[in-house]
Amino acid sequence: MAPKRYPTLRTQWLGKELRKHRLASNATLLEAGEYLQRDQATISRIESGLSLARVADVMALLDFYGVEDPGIRANLEQISRDAWHRGWWDGYSRHAPLWMLDLAWMEERADRIRSFDPIVFHGILQTEDYARALMTGGEGNLDEEAICRFVQMRMERKNVIVDGSTHFEAVVDESVLRRQVGGPEILRQQLEHLIDLAESQVVQIRVLPATVGAHASTDGSFTLLDLPQPYPRVGHIDTVAGNLWVEADQAETVFHRYHRLEVNALSCNDSLNMITTIAKGLK
Repeated sequence: MAPKRYPTLRTQWLGKELRKHRLASNATLLEAGEYLQRDQATISRIESGLSLARVADVMALLDFYGVEDPGIRANLEQISRDAWHRGWWDGYSRHAPLWMLDLAWMEERADRIRSFDPIVFHGILQTEDYARALMTGGEGNLDEEAICRFVQMRMERKNVIVDGSTHFEAVVDESVLRRQVGGPEILRQQLEHLIDLAESQVVQIRVLPATVGAHASTDGSFTLLDLPQPYPRVGHIDTVAGNLWVEADQAETVFHRYHRLEVNALSCNDSLNMITTIAKGLK
C-alpha cells in the first residue's frame, strides 16, 4: 500500500483550527514548538496541513492555547483521529489524486450527497461498463492498470448508497440520459440501473428537461456534501483546470444554486417515466 500523502482536507481543517487558536492565545510558532519539544517548522507544517499531528499533541496544544471549551476540544480531537484513519480509499493512493481520496472519504462520512450532472452521470450512480467507457474515451493517457483501478474505486464508492448510510439526490440534465457513452447498449444498462435505484428509493433522481433552457448552473457540474459535526458543509466542483472545494458562504451559494435547479426539474415520478421511456427506445 502506498504511503499516505498530504495535505488532505482533514489535515488542512485541523491545521486551520489550531492556527486560529494559537493566534487567539498570542502564542508564537516558536513557543508552541518549544511546548511540544518540536521546532517551529513542525508547528508551521501542521498548521498548513502538510504534516499530521498526533492526537496527544493536538490536545496538548489546546491546553497551551487555553482552549477549555469541551465542544471545541471534542471536535478537534475527532478531526485529528479521523486524519489518522485509513480507509479502503487509501488502497488507491498509487493512482488516485489526493482530491479523489478526499472525496471518497467525505462521501463515506456524509449524511447527504446532492449532485448536479449536466454531462455524465455522477460516479456513484455509474455502472461498471459506463465508468470504463468514460475512462477509455475521455482519459487517453491512462494505461489499462490505471483504468481498472479507477473503475474498481468507483464501484467501491457506490457502497455508501447500497448500505443506506448516505442519502443521495441528483438533478440530471436530460442530455445525459441520451448521451450514448459506450454505445446504446451500455447506456440502456446504465438507465436501467438508475431505474432500479430510483424504484428501490436508494437514490432520488430528478431530470432537468431540455425545455428549461438556461438554468442555474450552465457553467457545469458540482457535488454537495452534508457532513456531520465537527465538519462543515462542503461543495466539490470538478473542472478541466482542477478540482475546487468550497466551504462556508461559498458553499451556501452552491447549495442555493442546487435548490434553484430542483425548482426547474421534473418530479421524481415524471423523471422516472422519462428515464424508462428513453431506456425502452434503446432496445
